[in-house]
Amino acid sequence: MTKKLNTSLKSDNRLLAVLAILQPVLLSAGCCLVFAAGPSQDKTNSNSSLGSQKKLLFVIPYKDPKLIIQALKNLQFQKNVPPEVPFYYEQRLLIFSKRLDEAKKNIADKLKTNPNWSLLYFLQSDIAELEFREEDQILLLKKALAAEPECVGAAFKLSDYYKETGKPEESVKILKNTLARLPGGLSPERIETLKNLSKVQLNLKDYAGAEASLKEAIQLYPIDSFNHSLLIGVYIESGRWKDVKATADQVLKSKNIEPSFYYFRALANFNLGNLKEAEKDLDTFISGCSAPQHDLQNLPAHSVLKKARELRAEIYEKTGRKNQAAKDRNYLKGLQKEAFDNCIFRESSLKKKK
Repeated sequence: MTKKLNTSLKSDNRLLAVLAILQPVLLSAGCCLVFAAGPSQDKTNSNSSLGSQKKLLFVIPYKDPKLIIQALKNLQFQKNVPPEVPFYYEQRLLIFSKRLDEAKKNIADKLKTNPNWSLLYFLQSDIAELEFREEDQILLLKKALAAEPECVGAAFKLSDYYKETGKPEESVKILKNTLARLPGGLSPERIETLKNLSKVQLNLKDYAGAEASLKEAIQLYPIDSFNHSLLIGVYIESGRWKDVKATADQVLKSKNIEPSFYYFRALANFNLGNLKEAEKDLDTFISGCSAPQHDLQNLPAHSVLKKARELRAEIYEKTGRKNQAAKDRNYLKGLQKEAFDNCIFRESSLKKKK
C-alpha cells in the first residue's frame, strides 16, 4: 500500500526530459504537493496572480522533523493562514518524532470541535498508511474530500491509488470532480490539478484531453515553463514534432528560458530532418547545462544531458564525422563508469557503517 499511495515524483521514460526541470525542493521532499484551502475566495476574479492568492498554501508532507520545523517557522511570514495548517505540521512533527500516540489523541480531540477540517482526516490517512491499514486509508482520504472537496492533496493521493490499481478512469473522474469545484480563475490548486489530470490522461493515451488540460494551465499561468514542458511531453508521446518545435520556440523567445527547451527543440528538429538546427541547439544545451557530470543527486537533468550527448553523436555519425561521434560516445562511457564506481563506493561505505 505504501508503494501504491506514495506520490513521489518518479521519472517516466517518455517524460524523462520533462522531469529535468522539476524544482529541487520538491525532489528533496520526495512527495507531491498537498494544498489546504483558506477562507472562501472571490471565485469571479480570474485576473489575479499566484502571488496574490494569500489564502492558499502549499502544504508539503515532510517526514524529516527539521524540515517540518522549518515549515512551521515559514508560516510566521504568511498572511491568512488557515488554523488547520500549523496544526497539520505540528502533528506531523509528533508523528515523525516517535510520538504517534500523542498525535493520534490531538487529532481525535480536534475532530470533536472541528469536524470539517479536511487536513485532520488527511493526517489520519497518513497514519493509516504508516500502519499498513489500506482500507482505512482510502476511507479517510474520501472523508477528507467529503469535508472539503477542494482538498486536492487527498484527491491526488486517491487518484494515484486508483491509477496504480488499474482504475485510471476512476482517477480521471476524481480529478475532474475536483476541478469542477475549484474556482475557475488562477489558483495553485487548479493548476496542479490540471497537471495531475494531464498525466493520467497521457497514460490513457487521451492525447487531446491531456493537451486541453495543459493548455488551460498554461493560459492561467503562462510564465511557468514546466507546464510547457509537460505539453511537449504530450506532443512527443503522440509524435507531433512540429508542435514540439513550436512550443519550444515560444518558450525560448520568452524571458524565462529553461535550457531543457534547447534539447526539446533539438529533438524535434532531429525528427523533422533538420540536423544542422538540431546540432546547434544541442551544442547550446550541452555547453550551458548547469548539472555537472558527477551530479547524481539530479538524476533527471543528468539523464537528459546524457540523451543530448547520444543524440549529438548520432548526428555526427549521420553526417560522416566519426571522430567527433567517438568523442561523445567515449564521454558517455566515462559517465557510465563514474556512476557505477560511485554506486559501488556508496554500497561499500554503507556496509562498513553497519
